Amino acid sequence: RSNEVSHRNFSRADLDSAAKKAYSSASARATDQQASAVMHLMNNFQHTFVLFGCGTWKSGIYILPQLACCKFGVNRPKSIVISPHNALLAMHHMQATKYFLGTSLRVEKLLPSNVAADEIEISSDFDLLFISIHAFKDLMDKHPNQLQQWNIKNIFIDEYHNIFGELFRQIKSWTSLRNLARHNIKITLLSATANPLLMDFVGHYLGLGSYKVIGELDQYPIPDVVINVERYSDAEVLSVLVQRIKQLNIIKNDRTFKIH
Repeated sequence: RSNEVSHRNFSRADLDSAAKKAYSSASARATDQQASAVMHLMNNFQHTFVLFGCGTWKSGIYILPQLACCKFGVNRPKSIVISPHNALLAMHHMQATKYFLGTSLRVEKLLPSNVAADEIEISSDFDLLFISIHAFKDLMDKHPNQLQQWNIKNIFIDEYHNIFGELFRQIKSWTSLRNLARHNIKITLLSATANPLLMDFVGHYLGLGSYKVIGELDQYPIPDVVINVERYSDAEVLSVLVQRIKQLNIIKNDRTFKIH
């Protein structure tokens, strides 16, 4: 990396080139929302809320900058992605590994078990680190200066509405985000379903000050989501789940219907 430059004003064509690499497709392009978010991220120090529709590749906001910097010899900003669920973390880690294939970019992941075993000495050469909100809480409790030691430049909080809208009922890991802006690291929060009131509350809790909002809720359909709690025995739950997914697949007849 000794020959890398510190900055470059990336063009839309540069981001399209990074998208081609990520998707392994000559026809791939960065979307208008991706380009807007990435260019703001790379040229401004201002905390940001990003509103993207489900399935519109929000992850491109942290994937494309790394690929573009790698391609054009620019210093890659070390970044972490905080995920609300381990399953989501594992999926995004797997996807990033695929996107970075054939480059010198390095992606890692950190779970609570790693922090508990003091296995945080991940090579300082990582470019992108996925960490669960639970592991992040443990990390901040045990190693409060780790972000500075890693020289983190960007913190992405993925599906942050889940952290504050769901997990508060079960655990206290979300408390690790209180006044997160004190670390002087650029924070980007990603969601498809957050509303202005939640953004105001979260922005105040994290100490973001004046933040920017990229994207608008009226640009895409808001998912119709309901949470139902059903109880089954350990012996029943797997077969019930399989049957439920089969039923959903039968009625999944257009691209706006997604199963998570």
